[in-house]
Amino acid sequence: NPENGYGMAKLCAGQMSRTEAAALGMDHVWARILSVYGPHDGPNTMISATIQKLLAGQCPDLTAGEQKWDYLYSADAADALYRMACHGRSGAVYPVGSGTARPLRADTGFAPRTAFADGIRATIAWAKTQKQTN
Repeated sequence: NPENGYGMAKLCAGQMSRTEAAALGMDHVWARILSVYGPHDGPNTMISATIQKLLAGQCPDLTAGEQKWDYLYSADAADALYRMACHGRSGAVYPVGSGTARPLRADTGFAPRTAFADGIRATIAWAKTQKQTN
């Protein structure tokens, strides 16, 4: 039940691609990607922008942090997508995140390998190699 245009567009894309796959006789596996972070992430994402501000010695503007998000390191997200392509059930919708015990693990054997602290360290190390554009 999406509440905004972005969510509605993602739902529509999933439904339309499922219909087209069926018409073509293809399997259809849909990934519902939650929050992925890591090297090469967009500069305006919360994690990337926060890292850049902190590396520049600035104080980032943040909320109280009461929202609940499920962050997954980009390499783990790639592993999840690969496993869905190889082992996912046709017609299944898999949430791609780190802390949700959903059918993804049963069907594909996916489990995140990167702890959030380790992923953040790797993302910071990558960010330090990038040229400051601010």
